[in-house]
Amino acid sequence: SPPVCGMGPSGYYSGSLSITVSGLACLNWSDFPDYILQYPNQGLGNHNYCRNPDGAGAPWCFYQLASGAIGWANCDCNQGAVRLAEGGRVELYFHGLWGTVCGDEWTDREASVVCRQLGLSEIGTARRVSSSGLGQVSSRLQSANCRGDEEMLLQCGYRETFGTCLRGVGATTCVPPQGGGTPLRLAGGKESFEGRVEVYHNGRWGTICDDQWDDRDAEVVCRQLGLSGNPKAASWARFGPGSGPILLDEVECSGNELFLDQCKKTNWGEHNCDHVEDAGVTCDPFAAEGSIRLVGGPSPNEGRVEIYHGGEWGCICNDGWTGVTARVACRQLGFREEAESRDSRNGKAPRQERSLWIVYSLSLQMHKGPAWLGSEGEFPPGQGFILLDDVACVGTELSLLDCSHGSWGQHDCSHEEDVGVHCSPENNKVTEEAPGLPVRLVDGESTKEGRVEVFLDGQWGSICDDGWTDRDAVVVCRQLGYSGAAKAKSMAYFGEGHGPIHLGNVECRGTERTLGECVVPKRGHHDCWHSEDVGVICSYVERETQAIGNA
Repeated sequence: SPPVCGMGPSGYYSGSLSITVSGLACLNWSDFPDYILQYPNQGLGNHNYCRNPDGAGAPWCFYQLASGAIGWANCDCNQGAVRLAEGGRVELYFHGLWGTVCGDEWTDREASVVCRQLGLSEIGTARRVSSSGLGQVSSRLQSANCRGDEEMLLQCGYRETFGTCLRGVGATTCVPPQGGGTPLRLAGGKESFEGRVEVYHNGRWGTICDDQWDDRDAEVVCRQLGLSGNPKAASWARFGPGSGPILLDEVECSGNELFLDQCKKTNWGEHNCDHVEDAGVTCDPFAAEGSIRLVGGPSPNEGRVEIYHGGEWGCICNDGWTGVTARVACRQLGFREEAESRDSRNGKAPRQERSLWIVYSLSLQMHKGPAWLGSEGEFPPGQGFILLDDVACVGTELSLLDCSHGSWGQHDCSHEEDVGVHCSPENNKVTEEAPGLPVRLVDGESTKEGRVEVFLDGQWGSICDDGWTDRDAVVVCRQLGYSGAAKAKSMAYFGEGHGPIHLGNVECRGTERTLGECVVPKRGHHDCWHSEDVGVICSYVERETQAIGNA
């Protein structure tokens, strides 16, 4: 793709490039107030983007030398350029080098952004190709995390490479996929699973009017996009008004359709709406009461703590927070210390171990260990509600809601007191690796049967029935203390769950002691809905089947 330092009509650069030709980060212009006064109304301010306020041919910025002195340099106009190599492999120019993007989380959203940046197409189809034989070409990004409406790849919420690419590298074909319904994308959301619904028709992206828009329509949109979670409809341009045509109105889905094309709706372009009525959806995989997330940090393991309550994400005040509470938050997010025993991973810490936990957690307040508090103002302040205050944990809890805390929405704080934490990836492992994955049975007629739910990320969730067999069922029953035969049940035999679907394609040999010892793919990766939740019947005998069949 062409260099990204294209000048505006007046000859001045106003983009978001912020790196010099030598790969050094630009300094904030607010550190040089004399220049802001010398060149008023030339785009200088509280940012570190490259600019050419003096009318120079190339944008430039100030930077700090290794000696501490301040210098200036032109900016690297090739930063963020993309190209398609052999086989459609995507290569990105990043920090002075061409490299690939890992294919682990490469989707059609990222592929479409690449095609748009290259000027080839508005729609791209993602592929993965082998990373073998690339020689000196290394990966530049671990993941791009695009919404799909960005103009270039580096406008996405990308993560730089920190490990090896497990599933090859990303590749792109710049033509729409065949079949699968009219292309959809989500725009304007803070997360990849939420946003304004935009549909592609006759070469243009456009919005949908929210007349008749409800959760059944949202369910179909989420299904078509391959997003699991709790589908929720959003109206009145909750994710901002669109700018293109309004393409659809009066959409009425039953909720069972595979694609939005199959729903009842107006003809293309027929509507009586304005963009203030643009429809949106949330396909939130974490939308269970009390779920938490980290926001605004430089990496996924640190940031401002937000908690989910009543359909909304909100902040937590830092009153009363200690390293103990930070450790519980990190545990809820899926991190655990190497020192934890198998019993502790099952939520059954021996009393003496609990004491050690507390002593060790208290020490984290003075030493940056597996979990520690962020300093006040370290992460950007939140917006919206402050949902919790006065959270106080003893250190053994699995989630923040297990700790003592104030009533929802009651606080005496401002967003300057939003709490943040660091969960160290070097000293922690994700709980999905723990053999003692907590398991329970729900909605059965006895304690020996029910829908199987596992505890991950601080919440209970179900398992998809893809590949679910009696071998898996016997392991679940063994973990729960039941002996004898076990019967696997599928298709929500014990009713549908309501939280996240944590796992799919579980593969047990039948000899494992716990479900966590089985082959468990990366959590959250599945194509299922709650109508496919698994169940088991422990201590199973034939007459139970007859009794159930005659009920």
